Amino acid sequence: MRLQSYYKFLFVREPFERLLSAHENKFVKRQWPQFRILKFERDINKKFSQVDPSAGWNVTFKRFVYFLNDFGFNQDDHWAPYARLCLPCDIEYDFIGHFKDMPEEAAYILKKTGMDKEVTFPEFVTHNTTGKLLQKYAPVPREKIAELAKAFEEDFEMFHFDFPGPLLSLLRDYLD
Repeated sequence: MRLQSYYKFLFVREPFERLLSAHENKFVKRQWPQFRILKFERDINKKFSQVDPSAGWNVTFKRFVYFLNDFGFNQDDHWAPYARLCLPCDIEYDFIGHFKDMPEEAAYILKKTGMDKEVTFPEFVTHNTTGKLLQKYAPVPREKIAELAKAFEEDFEMFHFDFPGPLLSLLRDYLD
């Protein structure tokens, strides 16, 4: 099997942070092909315009969460759970790293594969979604956040992310 001869690695990101990053990248900064943006905007706003009615045509994070919980986890790789997207139970990865540790772990991968003599890892720029998590998730009903957590349960467990992790202060009363 060809895959056995390759050094296989995967970087994973905390699920709540990953969803917020996907929303900001695709619907706020609009870094996506226009036809994809318009398709998702139309679908999300058609179904969830009553969520955040004052937002007009904007796909707010709250609308995005409603959409994901009802339709969207498998509609795009940017927000599909890693357990389904990257097949970690089927592919024997040599290394699984965490997004928050990428500069150090990428250097390790380059050294491990001998590529450190050929290339360098570029400057790593984060979009500081960690700092925005509580602000963006606060307006979302707790039961909707719990639905997200359920959808990403395998990712939380498989990649050792604490649940509810960065959203503990929001969900503390809900989980009691």
